[in-house]
Amino acid sequence: MPTEFARLSILVVDDDPTMRSVITSALRAAGCNQVRQASNGEQALNIVRQSQIDLITCDCQMAPVDGLTFVKRLRELPEGANKPVVMLTANNRPEDAWAGRVLKVSAWLVKPITPQAVIKRVAGVLGLNVGTADVPEDVLTALADAYEKRLPNEIQTLESIAARLPARPEHFNMTIQDLVRRLHVVKGQAGTLGYALLGSVAGEVHDVLQEAERILDDGDAFRPDLIRLVESGFKVMRLIVDRNVRGTAGAVGAKVLADIAAFAQPLHARIVAAAEAAEAEAAQRQRRGHQSDVLLASEQQRLIVERRIRLTQAEFAEKDR
Repeated sequence: MPTEFARLSILVVDDDPTMRSVITSALRAAGCNQVRQASNGEQALNIVRQSQIDLITCDCQMAPVDGLTFVKRLRELPEGANKPVVMLTANNRPEDAWAGRVLKVSAWLVKPITPQAVIKRVAGVLGLNVGTADVPEDVLTALADAYEKRLPNEIQTLESIAARLPARPEHFNMTIQDLVRRLHVVKGQAGTLGYALLGSVAGEVHDVLQEAERILDDGDAFRPDLIRLVESGFKVMRLIVDRNVRGTAGAVGAKVLADIAAFAQPLHARIVAAAEAAEAEAAQRQRRGHQSDVLLASEQQRLIVERRIRLTQAEFAEKDR
C-alpha cells in the first residue's frame, strides 16, 4: 500500500452514510488509517477546530447546509482558511464550479466515482506521487452487496412518493422537492456501486425535476409532462432493479437511455427557457420599481426645495414690511 497515505488525516463530510463509507473504504484501501467522518457541516467544523486535518472531502449537495456554504464557513476559521477541499457532486454545473473557485476548492469529483478516482484526486491535491495499482478492485464489494439488498425498498419508496403527484396536487411542489433529494442520492450511489444504468436513468429524471424547482410556483403548465417523466422513468428503474441489471447493459441500456432522454431533454430545455424568462421579467419589474422609487424620491426632493424657497421668500417679504 502507498505509505504516503499512512501519515494523512482526512475528514469525509457527507450527509449520505453510504457515500461516506465509499470514500472511507477507498482511503483506507490506499493506506490512510486516520479517516474522520461527519454527517453535516456543523459537525465537520467542530472536528476541524479540534483536530489536525490534512484534507477534507465534501459533498456539494448535502443538507441541511450544502457543501459550498460549509466551505465558506470553513474559510472563516483560522484552522480552515487554507485547508485543501475536494468537492464531490452529482451535478456538473458551471455556477457551482465558479463558486468553488472563489472559495478555493482544490478539486472536484463528479459522481459516480471510483476508489481509484478518489485516491488519484486526493494525491494530486496534496502533491503525492501515488499510484492506484495497489488498490483492490473489490474494495466496494461489501457496500455494493448491501446496496443491492436495499434497492427494492428504495425504489418502492420512490414510487410511493411519486404517486402523490397526481393524487395530491396541493402537495405537488413539496413532492417534487422530495423526489429531487432522493434521486440525487440514487444518482450518486447507483453508478458508484455498480448500477450505472440505474444511476443514469435517475440522473435524467433528477436533472429535469431539479430545474423545475425554479418554476414550481408558476409552472402549472409543466405538471403533466413532469408526472409523465417521473412515471416512465420510475418504471424503467423498477425494471432494472427487478432484473438486477448491473453496469450499463450495453446496447440495450443505451437504447433505454436514449428513449428517456428524447423526452427528458426537450422538457429540460423548455423549463430552463421558462425559468430564465420568468427571472428576466422579475428583474425587469425590480428595475422598474427602482426607477419609480428614484422618480418618487426626486419629486419629493423637488417639493421640499420648492417649499423652502416659498418659506424664504415669505421671510424676506415680512422683513421688507
